[in-house]
Amino acid sequence: MKQVEAGRAKGLFVDYTAAARVTLSELAREYIEAVCKPTKRHDGHKGGDVEINRLEAMIADSRGEWAVELKRRADAVANLPQAERAVALSKMRRRTDPKRVPMHNVEFMQKTFAQVTAEDINDFIENLLDSVARATADRYVDVLSQVINWAIKKKGLKVAIHPVDGVTRPRYRNERDRRVGADEEQRLLSALVAEDSRRYARTCARYEAQESARASGRRCRATACPGDGSAVYRPC
Repeated sequence: MKQVEAGRAKGLFVDYTAAARVTLSELAREYIEAVCKPTKRHDGHKGGDVEINRLEAMIADSRGEWAVELKRRADAVANLPQAERAVALSKMRRRTDPKRVPMHNVEFMQKTFAQVTAEDINDFIENLLDSVARATADRYVDVLSQVINWAIKKKGLKVAIHPVDGVTRPRYRNERDRRVGADEEQRLLSALVAEDSRRYARTCARYEAQESARASGRRCRATACPGDGSAVYRPC
């Protein structure tokens, strides 16, 4: 005890107890309220709606809520003929039902923050890759990392090892293939024509300034244009 007090007095003591008193799911709830949703201080985190959906899905599945509900519905129609089973299940479907399969190996959300390890997150990703694309799984890592970094930097919680440090992220090619719309093509061409005109005008101005300076035996120097900051050449 004396060593702890001495370390605290010298600023060398690191208190890990706060991280052992709050679960990751509780921190995720706080993150949703403080960062994702609009408050008096800000309009909400960019992409907050998507992060809310992912975090709430992880919290619910860490308690097995969606899996239990699906099992309850399946048990309710188990004795019905095959033809009637699909109809009965469709009648049980609600507008608020998640359009996804239950996630597994997400029980670590109920662990205290101090207990969460990279192994927990790696197991979750490994199972998640059975049902979603690698890019989607990587975004779950992103939102977990956001919550953990927020808990460390904003709430001041201390952990011995950052839980995401040892996580193996899914590898994928982050690119999209799509056609350019008609209005986008026109705007792109207009921007290229405008840029080409500006470059041509600058080249002509530079050439004229150099010719004028050469004729008068003087040198020219480049100055910044007040309008767009481009170079304007004038005789010295």
